[in-house]
Amino acid sequence: MENKYLLSFLFPNEYVRCVKYCKLKERHVKSEG
Repeated sequence: MENKYLLSFLFPNEYVRCVKYCKLKERHVKSEG
């Protein structure tokens, strides 16, 4: 958890992009299944 927080602090853009991608993937999988 601390590592994630550190990443979000050092690379906010990369972190946000990853989170958005993960959420998008989750939603896609849910809509498919």
